[in-house]
Amino acid sequence: MRVMMGKLKSSLLLVSMLVCISAVATGCASYKDIRITSYNIESIFPKGLRTVQATFKVGLDNPAPEVTISDVRGVLYRQDKELGELTTSPFTIQGRTSSQVSLTGVLSLSPSVTFQEIMAIAMTFRPEEYYIDVSMKVKVKGAPAKKLKIRRLPARVLFNMVKK
Repeated sequence: MRVMMGKLKSSLLLVSMLVCISAVATGCASYKDIRITSYNIESIFPKGLRTVQATFKVGLDNPAPEVTISDVRGVLYRQDKELGELTTSPFTIQGRTSSQVSLTGVLSLSPSVTFQEIMAIAMTFRPEEYYIDVSMKVKVKGAPAKKLKIRRLPARVLFNMVKK
């Protein structure tokens, strides 16, 4: 039971963390070429019953200039029900290179999410049922920072990025 909860939380957190990278990739033509080449969960720490902190190592191939992402806040939904909120620490994607980025994020489940719903999600997870609203500050090297908001980003887009 605890293993299933841990896998579910790490899956939800991974989806939410990858949205940050995909949001940058959808914002500008050269940034659409950023590819996720690998990912690995480095650590997961529960913080109470409804919150988890995780650190991931994400491999990226970035043919575009360097970009720094900060002030990340995302809300994960299943159909139209809010499941949780994500925040991440700022991170930089090195420009015109392949590199590893360490991402640390916190996922807090919404108070309305029940234990039975979490179990149902773990048993029947289908990416097409999920979407994410995300906002963040994006700063391209040599340019002013810009606030970026993406609404209703389908989770399947994120899973497709990882599969390629």
